[in-house]
Amino acid sequence: MTLAARTIRLTRIVSILCVALPAFAQRPQCPQALLAMQPVFNATTTIVAGPEQFASVPKWDLDHGEPPLSIGKAVSAARASLQGDASSGNKISIYRVGIFPVPCREMEGHWYYRVDYSQTNQATPLAPFSPKVAVVLMDGSVMLPSGTDSTDARMGSVPMSPEPSSPPHALAIDSSLPKIWYDGLLSADVLGSQAKTLFAAGDYKQLDAELTRVRESRERLPDGRSLFALSMSGLARALSIDEKWDAVFESITQWRKAAPNSSNAAILEAAMWSQYAWYARGTGKWNSVSDTARQLYNERLAKARRVLEESKQFASGNSYWYVVMIETATGEGWPIDRQMALFDEAVQRDPLFLQTYFAMGKRLTPRWGGDIALYNKLTEKAVSQTKSTEGQSMYARMYWYYAGIENDQPFRELGIPWPLMKAGFEDLIARYPSSWNLNSYARFACEANDKSTFLQLAPRLTGENLRADAWPSGYKFETCKDAFMSRT
Repeated sequence: MTLAARTIRLTRIVSILCVALPAFAQRPQCPQALLAMQPVFNATTTIVAGPEQFASVPKWDLDHGEPPLSIGKAVSAARASLQGDASSGNKISIYRVGIFPVPCREMEGHWYYRVDYSQTNQATPLAPFSPKVAVVLMDGSVMLPSGTDSTDARMGSVPMSPEPSSPPHALAIDSSLPKIWYDGLLSADVLGSQAKTLFAAGDYKQLDAELTRVRESRERLPDGRSLFALSMSGLARALSIDEKWDAVFESITQWRKAAPNSSNAAILEAAMWSQYAWYARGTGKWNSVSDTARQLYNERLAKARRVLEESKQFASGNSYWYVVMIETATGEGWPIDRQMALFDEAVQRDPLFLQTYFAMGKRLTPRWGGDIALYNKLTEKAVSQTKSTEGQSMYARMYWYYAGIENDQPFRELGIPWPLMKAGFEDLIARYPSSWNLNSYARFACEANDKSTFLQLAPRLTGENLRADAWPSGYKFETCKDAFMSRT
């Protein structure tokens, strides 16, 4: 099976890691670099290195050739260093790999791989998702925050609070945790981990109650996304990442027996069959998928659809039922008109559940057989249906989603209308001025060559509000700022 099929994702965005420990914040010479920082509930694991760690490590020029160490060799090196834990009954699952430049002038030209992984014990396969991190340098040496690293780098655990407060509900924003956890890329993983804690403990009644509570309250995260939608998608991801499929389906069966009319349980089962289908298929192009994998993919998606069809009478009042059904229809390759009829039914029942528009939007991207004209039409409908609560912000959200799916230049290659997207961002940050939204607005302004808008946003992007993870390669904040400031 390929690395991609093993859920290892080489991050598209080659990001500069611009965070620093407080002790280093006032040191312009940057004698040490913070290579990785991984929050783990009551502490933050860090990996910090100085110039001596890079003395004999080869450099890399991003614009000239491949890295000195390939991603495959980096993953192999990380796995080899992690085998000590695996031999004691733990399983290592690598789920994301990214390549980053060292964020210090003293180590300019040096890059490294960040490897995100989880660790589970065979005896407790459904234990809560616990993210961990390792760093691989370009000479193949591995740095781990557990004290078993292969270098003498300084590393440790930085307490965030001596007694982290427990949120009043199992699915809620915990104020003792870093804000970044609930604003941007980490949100689904954090909420999914919270939900998985209840699932792994077999406390299905409380999990069901919590999911229902956040669904009915329509609670939003700081960036304006649905806490419920991210809890559902995050839980499905957390349960699939360790590949304990039999255990997961057995647990869902127990939940559904105890609560046969639970919409959350039925929808989760369908979502897990969809995850299982993609696990068989992998992420390569269809012509690269084996006949056996195609058959498993089709069978498992059909199972997901049947679960949804059989539960529609009692579960479709839950708007996430339509999200999973639309996603399943996309995977099965339904004709667009048939899928649009399903979408229209969903919007008629709940026009303000934003995730429905994104699910349908995926089907209308060129990657999935649609085109920009179809997507524009859907976007206009999304704006008109949600204007009472979102203003024009769905212009921003829908085209932002489109750019992410297509992975191309949003304005030059995809034809995204910047004036509409800009109007959407203005309404979005008026309602949800989170650091993730502000950085993303500035990033798209830079890509659209909108100097005025970018420079208006720039003063708001200082300190912890400047988010490196929101900026893709070629459009770093400082690069954009320098380019616009140098113009007369």
